[in-house]
Amino acid sequence: MRRTSARARIASTGFTLVEVLVALTLLGLIVVMIGGTFRIGARAWDVSARSIDAAGQVEAVQNLLRRELAQADRLFFETPDGGMEPVFDGSGKRLRFAAPLSVGRTSAGLYALLLEASGEEGSADLALSWQAFRPDPADRAQVGRAGSALLDGIQDIRLVYFGRVTDDASPAWHGEWRGLDNLPDLIAIDVVFPEGDRRAWPSLVVALRAKGAERK
Repeated sequence: MRRTSARARIASTGFTLVEVLVALTLLGLIVVMIGGTFRIGARAWDVSARSIDAAGQVEAVQNLLRRELAQADRLFFETPDGGMEPVFDGSGKRLRFAAPLSVGRTSAGLYALLLEASGEEGSADLALSWQAFRPDPADRAQVGRAGSALLDGIQDIRLVYFGRVTDDASPAWHGEWRGLDNLPDLIAIDVVFPEGDRRAWPSLVVALRAKGAERK
């Protein structure tokens, strides 16, 4: 009896093979679940980081456009026949205007800038190009020769203009602003991204603070 009791006490202090296998199985399941949680968390972090980076890029572009357009000035090119052509020329897809430039290592002074979607529709770049402003008609064709892509992979750009097209007209939104000596009061810019693109373009409406209608 005593020998049997001693063996029972010894056996009770260890683990059976079945218990060891069950413990290893549970441990394996726990490791798999923890690893899956880490992978899901890492993917969520990566997606979140990309979204934050894209939002920051869009915000930086909007700040640049807001700053440049707010400084738009009423300048004129000379035409070959001795007339005057406004630098400001806006359609629904492209906008040329004059303003100081704070992009890259440009020198001080006024520039003729061109904002447009450059490339094929549906896979274009939002591009801003520039040329130091000179009223000489030959320099008008140089606008757009030097520039930078602000956003890549956009689908489209849409611009509308608010203001008076004539002194006696009521202020209203217009799909273009061309051949007018005065500048619009507001410009609304909308950039459309391809379907599935995570980037978003918040509504951007810029008020122009033009100086006098002085012909250069």
